Amino acid sequence: MGRKVFFAKRDGIAKERRRLQREKNGYAPGVHREEDSIREKDKRLPKTNKLHQETMNLWLDFTANPENGFEYYQTSLGSPAPTHEMIKAYIRWYASSTQGRLNDDGLPTVRTVSAHAEQFFGGFEQFTKIKIIPDDRKEIKMWIKKTLTADGVVVDQKKEKLNFTRHDFLRVVSSLWQTDHQTFIPGLLKVVILFALQLFLFTGARVGAFIPSSEDKHERGLRYEHIKLVLFPSSTARWTVGWKVDQKWLKNRRCEKYTVFGIGIRDSNRPQFASGYLLFSLALAHGAIYGVDTVDDLAQFDLSNGEIHLRWKEEYLDKPVLRHATADGPQETPLTKQKFCSCLRQIFNAAGYFGELATIHCIRRGLGKKIEKRNGSAPVSQIMGHRGPGTFPEHYQAHCSSIDVVGAVLDEEDQSDHIEYFQGYVQYYERGLPGELPAEIKRSILEKPDMVEMRAQIESFAQNHDEDSLKNMNLEYRKALVRHRLFELKQYQNRWVQEKRDQKIINRGKEEPTHLENDIRTRAQMLIMPEVARIATAMSCTKELSFDEKLLLVQDLQTQCARDFDVVYLPNQSPVHGLCPAKGCHISIASLRKCDRSAHIHGCVRREKASDLQISESEMRFCYECMEWFLSSQWRKHCDAHLQSWQIQHCEVIIYRHTVIRPGYCPFCLWDLNLNLSAETRLRSWLRSDNLREHIEGQHMAEIQRFKKKPICGCSQIFNNERDLRNHLHDAHGLKETIWQENPKLPNKRKRTCKVESQCSSTEPGEEHPKKIRFHHYTPPCHEREHVPEESFVPVPALLPSVEENLEQYSGPSMCDKYSTSSRSNSVELCFLEASPPPSSGPTTPGLEVIDPRILEPPKFNSDNARQSCDPVVIQPNSLTFPPEEDEATKISVSGITQPQPPALSFASQPSGYYAVTEANERKGLQCLTSLSTCDQPVTAEFEWESHPLTRREGGEGNLSVDDQAPPGGPRRTLTRSKAQTQSPQHHSDSLNSCKPRQRLNAKNKRKLRDLQRQNLTLRQIGPHFADIDMALLRQAWMELKPSQRCTRSRAN
Repeated sequence: MGRKVFFAKRDGIAKERRRLQREKNGYAPGVHREEDSIREKDKRLPKTNKLHQETMNLWLDFTANPENGFEYYQTSLGSPAPTHEMIKAYIRWYASSTQGRLNDDGLPTVRTVSAHAEQFFGGFEQFTKIKIIPDDRKEIKMWIKKTLTADGVVVDQKKEKLNFTRHDFLRVVSSLWQTDHQTFIPGLLKVVILFALQLFLFTGARVGAFIPSSEDKHERGLRYEHIKLVLFPSSTARWTVGWKVDQKWLKNRRCEKYTVFGIGIRDSNRPQFASGYLLFSLALAHGAIYGVDTVDDLAQFDLSNGEIHLRWKEEYLDKPVLRHATADGPQETPLTKQKFCSCLRQIFNAAGYFGELATIHCIRRGLGKKIEKRNGSAPVSQIMGHRGPGTFPEHYQAHCSSIDVVGAVLDEEDQSDHIEYFQGYVQYYERGLPGELPAEIKRSILEKPDMVEMRAQIESFAQNHDEDSLKNMNLEYRKALVRHRLFELKQYQNRWVQEKRDQKIINRGKEEPTHLENDIRTRAQMLIMPEVARIATAMSCTKELSFDEKLLLVQDLQTQCARDFDVVYLPNQSPVHGLCPAKGCHISIASLRKCDRSAHIHGCVRREKASDLQISESEMRFCYECMEWFLSSQWRKHCDAHLQSWQIQHCEVIIYRHTVIRPGYCPFCLWDLNLNLSAETRLRSWLRSDNLREHIEGQHMAEIQRFKKKPICGCSQIFNNERDLRNHLHDAHGLKETIWQENPKLPNKRKRTCKVESQCSSTEPGEEHPKKIRFHHYTPPCHEREHVPEESFVPVPALLPSVEENLEQYSGPSMCDKYSTSSRSNSVELCFLEASPPPSSGPTTPGLEVIDPRILEPPKFNSDNARQSCDPVVIQPNSLTFPPEEDEATKISVSGITQPQPPALSFASQPSGYYAVTEANERKGLQCLTSLSTCDQPVTAEFEWESHPLTRREGGEGNLSVDDQAPPGGPRRTLTRSKAQTQSPQHHSDSLNSCKPRQRLNAKNKRKLRDLQRQNLTLRQIGPHFADIDMALLRQAWMELKPSQRCTRSRAN
């Protein structure tokens, strides 16, 4: 075979092979001929085409408007290009329709208008297939930059380019773990954000390279397959970690198989930059590492034989690393650009940065500057992914020169500290930057004309029952409120910074120390999540960590990632396998509302501890400042120890993930030493903001208004009026906005906080318990039982919410239990009726226990001290009290009548028909509530309340030693028989299934009620003035307001 034949045969074989390959690949000649005839068909991305379409829609609106004078022009396929005069008219129309953000005048910038002109040129070409001639395009650009600027239509202004430096990064990382943020950020999301910041800091990547937009979240984003993780031997530790990340989604890269440029990242002993260990914590939380499940597995690696290539599990290769997380846990979708940038702005603002906040592009610019200084400009283009070396010096330079001109002139060594200051964000950083508006500005926002008009429209829609319009208007009102508040907050922060810096000038640099509330919320969170305290300490210090300390950091980060933030629990009170951890109570926590779960466990733990110590629950006290239990005998000393170093001004209740982690305190009781209150009274706490506000309004604001008393709340300010004081309570002490609002929206009717659950009932959770009349179990007296066990105590019925807060202000026989399994609406009152059956008669209702006949007997009085006339007969308070040493063997004495009480039974072993109400507001001693006279004239009595067992479970008011308890030395009240009858709620047969909904008294009605009281009118005479107010609520408000009239009464006895 000759040479020609050989090559011809080889070419034939190759030709046939190519034909078969084309057939295999589906090639069909001539199919794409028409499509390929279009020039620059896929030059632009789909997002660019969408922008062009939006621009053309604006152009069509412009030409269709007769006022513009171009309605004759029709834009369609093949239409002639518009003249430059017509384009200029359109540009002026667009510029006048745009609101600028970089200047106070709201004018658009040259860059914005020029970019819109370019979008118009591209959109017109795409829509009509006709290009605008280059001369017109050049003319339009020059005209925008020069003529429109001279006319004042646009401004030639750009956003200042600053570098995000290493020092800025350290401040942000430290603040991330030491500051509570306005929007809740779960622990896993915090770790994800920190790892993302480290990733951008070391790679200089654009934000879209690792974090996709919302529309691309299912396809893009950093995946585990883009990371290679290797353990290397080390001379100073067991091993060190190194990893490489590939930027798959670069700018203008459309092929998924594009060969990316990877960046290798090594480990660091400084925890703020230990990105490898942060990657370990995320991977362990996700369970993505093959053969490694815990930190202990990492500690067991031996690299004496060389490096170890770790790999990801097959099912995790295509899963995102930077995944989104909520309170419910990690999500399967990646963290989106919108959510990441929103959290980033919040974190930067909380760290103390104001003005224009940093972006990922600023981090990218800062890395480029460092690389250029160390390695020249060529590696910068490689790291940044630029096509040419001129991109960085043209577009990535800060607006302040990097050259030390003084050093160049004097031929000295360069100094760059001052340059880094003017190129960085440190000039826009101020420690203690406020993140919330003061009350005065919030009030001014509500008084703006547009806000007043929108509220009027909302009220009109509500009256007309226009649900759709009401919903839309409410949404618009909230948007407007947020928009106004954000704008005013930015202005307020700028003024605050300027005033602080001016004060620093006046003080000649001696800055006054400030006690930041930043953060009492974070401090409370650290008490319930100890790993947060350790992470914050590591991230805020400059010392390097050892190998073992870094592994402990990984373990803490993993714990924070795996923590369930659906509901947080107090220390040592978390559910066990979804059940209550207390002995004798294995209720499923999921069956309770989220706001009740922690309170339920807290009450059960209190009962369990009291049972183990063989004491009553009233002896157990819980300190939220220490998260520890104490006995009553230790409580005063413990409170006094806290007060010795108390500096915290924040007094509002702090609720974190449905759990009260710090109660509220009264700023007047806490700081006003003129009141001569005991330590435990000064640290009296509230678990509900409404109750705290009621206390301040009733006990302190009324006193200040009446006697013009100077308020003492731990601050040196002098207030000109009540409005300034209320604003101060909101601004300095953190009280809610209701403290300064003139007509605050009153809270809804409180549901029952004392829920008694049967521990031995076989009723399923879904079944409804029948409602029955319940009385305390009474055992007939037996002469053989003269000794009462020491551990016995007397259960007392639960009281109304307002009574629970100020027990010392309420007394009388009408205090009865309103027990109900659902709420206070359906209840049965125990009251004394005029026509009552003989004491010896048995129960007429099946299922009821025998009633103690002695409670129906009138108290006996000393005839020597009693007046023979109809004047009120005073009962000596000493006859109603007992010495503290008799707490363990409680007795109730009324005018010499001693009643033995049944021993206290455990909550889980109570017989049917009996229930014990456990205690939340403990005070030593127990006093009788009965005060009836044998005559028809009113009989007055003084009562001193010192103990009342009560269980609280709703609204976060768990069984707490100092929660919502009244001070032992509170004001005493007198109670007449007529008032006792008015206080006793009348029971009707139909009240078991229906109850009139309660109406709240607003501030105007309270002032009216107070004025009527000063006229010495009775409640019966005042009733007609409040025809639309529920009588029970009016009676309650009457009792709450009345103590202020007796503030000068002697408290002797």
